Amino acid sequence: MWPNLVEEFLEAKNDAEQLKTFVNTVLGETWEDEYASKIGADALAERAGKETYKQGVAPVEVLALTIGCDVQHDRLSLSVWGWGREEEGWLVDRIKLYGDPTRPEVWNQLDQVLQTPYKAEDGSERRVLCCAIDSGFNAHVVYQYAKERQQLGVIAVKGMSQKGKPPIGKATKVDVNSQGKTIKKGAQVFPVGGDTVKSLLFARLRHNDPGAGYLHFFPTTPGDYFEELTAEKQVMRFKNGFPERHWVKRPNAANEAVDELVYGYAALHRLYMVYDKRTLWDQMERKLESAQGVEEKRNKVAPPRRKSFVSQW
Repeated sequence: MWPNLVEEFLEAKNDAEQLKTFVNTVLGETWEDEYASKIGADALAERAGKETYKQGVAPVEVLALTIGCDVQHDRLSLSVWGWGREEEGWLVDRIKLYGDPTRPEVWNQLDQVLQTPYKAEDGSERRVLCCAIDSGFNAHVVYQYAKERQQLGVIAVKGMSQKGKPPIGKATKVDVNSQGKTIKKGAQVFPVGGDTVKSLLFARLRHNDPGAGYLHFFPTTPGDYFEELTAEKQVMRFKNGFPERHWVKRPNAANEAVDELVYGYAALHRLYMVYDKRTLWDQMERKLESAQGVEEKRNKVAPPRRKSFVSQW
């Protein structure tokens, strides 16, 4: 047996495609090539250190805020993403809300996040327009929360690993009670093309120049965030004799930041469904200008007060 394996290896070692086949089919291991998406946490942290905006303050270029929310057994983990023209993105905030997701207390904390606007660098306000919550854990609780807070732009999402899926697809009606029984006319659950979004965004993470598609991180972003963000990589595997690229997570590595980015981007695509995608950014600018004008007039005649949220959903 071993002499035959050695002979096969020697025949394949100088041909990349043959060697991939040998590793995958004979050794039963995963082949990783130079194309594999490997983006270093240290490199991203170094890039973040060159930014000038502060955590919790949106740069003026940000026209829309979305949240990607990951549900863990003891907390909700959130990434607040700001988006501008040509999908340039800024990590505006990273929040962890600790508590039992089966209890209302932790969800009440999320209510506060959703209802409290973020200040921009010019003093204007930015509200979260869509919050996409992963329903892979405690699904019935997530469904109920999203169903009750549609007016705040909250949606329940379900990651899909199949290739070629859109960033966000058409919602299906589903709800599950605590006994696991399906309830008709339940909440909407949106499928998210995880493979599609990861491939797109990880390619964008390699961009070196700010502009279209570039992803920014505030300079005080903690190192463990970037460790989470780089916890997955794309590797080559052969299926039925054909090469396919798959996303795999490092063993025992936390990858919450990856999921939050994916869901935050899916939430942006949800906005494309609600608004006219062709004029979304013009609409966002007009809304901000209108809000600023109303606020300036209000401040002239009365003390500032909290603005109500008008649902577009």
